[in-house]
Amino acid sequence: MEEKIKNFFIWIGVIVFYLTSQLIMPSILDRFNITNQYISNTCLVLSDIIVVTLLIIFYKKDFKKDHDDLNNGYKDKLKITIKIWLIGLIAMIISNNIINLFTASGIASNESINRTVLEELTLYAIPTMVIFGPICEEIIFRLSLKKIFSNKYLYVILSALLFGGAHVLGTSGIELLYIIPYGALGAAFAYIYVKTKNIICPILAHMIHNFICILLILFL
Repeated sequence: MEEKIKNFFIWIGVIVFYLTSQLIMPSILDRFNITNQYISNTCLVLSDIIVVTLLIIFYKKDFKKDHDDLNNGYKDKLKITIKIWLIGLIAMIISNNIINLFTASGIASNESINRTVLEELTLYAIPTMVIFGPICEEIIFRLSLKKIFSNKYLYVILSALLFGGAHVLGTSGIELLYIIPYGALGAAFAYIYVKTKNIICPILAHMIHNFICILLILFL
C-alpha cells in the first residue's frame, strides 16, 4: 500500500511537471515578444525534447527493460498492438461520427485546436503530435498510472476516462460526449499495455495513430 501511495504522488508530480513545462516556453516567447515562426517552432520543439528526455530518464529502468523485451521477440507484441489499436480506432470513429451529428461545429474542440496549431506552427506541431506528445501521454496515462493499480480492469477504465477527460477539458454541453471516442482510444492503449506489459507498444500505436490523423488533416 505504501508503494502505491508513493506511486500516486509520483504520478501527480509527473502531471504537474508536464503541465508546467508546457507553459514555460510559450511564456518566454511571449515575454520577449518573439513572433518569428521559425524561432518559435525551434524553441518549442527544443522544449519538448528536453521534457521527453527528462521523463524517459526518470523511467529509464522501465524503458530499458521494455526495450530489451522487444529485442527478444517483437512479432507477437506487434500483432497484439495492431489488433487492439484497430478495435479502439473503430470504436472511436463510430462514436465520434455519431456525436458529430449533434454538435454545431461537427468536430471536437480538441481536434479543431490541433488543426489550428498544425496550420500555424507546422514545424512544431508535427514532431510534437507524432513523437513527443504520444511519449508524454503514454508515460502519464499508462506507465505511471499502472504502477498505482493492481486490478487491470480498473486501470483500463480509469486510464480511458482520464485520457478522454484530458482531451475535452474546457468544453461543455454536448461536446463533453467526445470523452467517449477519446476514451475508447485511451482504453485501447491501456489494454495494449496490459497485454504486452511493454510501454513501447502503446507509444508506437499512439504515434502511428497521430501520424495517420495528421496525414488526413494535411491532405484531405
